[in-house]
Amino acid sequence: MKRIVLVYPNTGGIFIGLRKKRPMPLGLLNAAVYLTASYDVKIFDQNLFFNWQQELSRLLTPETILVGIHSMAGLQILNALEISEFIKKISDIPVIWGGVLPSLIPEVVIQEKSIDYICAGEGEVTLLELVRAIDRKQDISRVKGLYYKEDNEIKFTGERAFIDLNELPFLPYHLLDLSEYNVSAVARIYKNKQKLSIETSRGCVQDCIFCYNPVLNKRKWRAQSARRVLERIEHLAKDYGVSYLDFVDDAFFTDLQRVEDIATGLIKRKHDIKWLLNGVDIHKLNQVDDAYLNLLERAGLVVLRMGAESGSVKTLNEMQKSTSVSDIININNRLKKTNMICYYYFTIGMKGETPDDLKESIDLMFRLLRDNPRARILSAFCLTPQPGTRLLQEAEKDGFTFPGALREWARLDGSTIITPWFTEKEKADLNFLFFASLFIDQKSKEIIESPLIRGLCNLYRPVARFRMRNLFFHVPLEYKIFELLKNWR
Repeated sequence: MKRIVLVYPNTGGIFIGLRKKRPMPLGLLNAAVYLTASYDVKIFDQNLFFNWQQELSRLLTPETILVGIHSMAGLQILNALEISEFIKKISDIPVIWGGVLPSLIPEVVIQEKSIDYICAGEGEVTLLELVRAIDRKQDISRVKGLYYKEDNEIKFTGERAFIDLNELPFLPYHLLDLSEYNVSAVARIYKNKQKLSIETSRGCVQDCIFCYNPVLNKRKWRAQSARRVLERIEHLAKDYGVSYLDFVDDAFFTDLQRVEDIATGLIKRKHDIKWLLNGVDIHKLNQVDDAYLNLLERAGLVVLRMGAESGSVKTLNEMQKSTSVSDIININNRLKKTNMICYYYFTIGMKGETPDDLKESIDLMFRLLRDNPRARILSAFCLTPQPGTRLLQEAEKDGFTFPGALREWARLDGSTIITPWFTEKEKADLNFLFFASLFIDQKSKEIIESPLIRGLCNLYRPVARFRMRNLFFHVPLEYKIFELLKNWR
């Protein structure tokens, strides 16, 4: 049987090494969903191998007709490029890249000599049609959603329409060694449970100035019906014994009735399944009553991840967030009546953001932690311009140089301020603020498995809290160590 190899490169950074197990490469399972019926599909996760060249070489048999590589902005790009170049060094197998970043900057990515094709947008059908075209020696120009090179000219076959998510088959989780994967927010709480990631919707109707979603998904939200979601969960419980589900949707609460139907269905089926939600819209969640929140908890919801973004009204308005500061405070106080853990994202580095604005964000972080013992601050991420966003347009007006070669995108990982509207000293302080925000709460006890690392986090917590409260970033010894480790990784 002809073989397809799908590759998930190492994501890089120092934090990936703090857990024994890794997040699941769900995008590759989606890419494989139609291929498994006719081809021998192998998934190679570079995170799991020290001598990855030897293992990947073993998978690249004479029957292999295509290698697909996932990539996102940040250090994963460098590993993806190294893998692509290694494949071309030992074979003539075509290489296709997919994922958010290749979809946003396809004409940059396709210029790399080691990359033959770019899958722009959703890849399930595009990849299947490309594999069939290569296998049958047919014209690939008829495959929608592809960028490729021909006679030193970049060709694009045209946009592919969005797929109907209800028509997707069950994902082939059997392609992974499931014992190697975990869910970051509950790595230790549910240590011996079978955890799987699941996506039930795509896109978002919001228009946040910094988000790629309005570009990639055109502000459209598409979802599987509650009935289809429950069928999938039934399948995962029966065939894989799942005990914990990580919903990775960008905007899970867009349809509140759908969420209620899913929760009610889980209760009726009496599945002892715990679940985590990403993409929780705080403004939307505030529209439901406490009975609704209790329903979610009874259905097994244990963790919510929410984009608070800022404690400054001015900054939230400039971000075009629908959420208000009062929304954030209100939902935190309501959720403290439950046993659900609340993770909040913050973002720093907006144009015009002053020390007073930052202080308002920091004050809000500490208020959330003070008001709710189960509140966590995931991080104060550094705002990064994404292709096609209005944030990038603003940055370019102020002198930001759009990265040229693909390798330059490796520095866009959310841990460093790169926008032009701050002095070098201000950038250094904001970078330090990102670092300190990682340590101000108790999340290490839920995420990090090493007792030594957890102990070090506990020791540093008072220092991190002092630095943040006072915006005191002088003598940044610990941040210098962090930078050395990050660059080494």
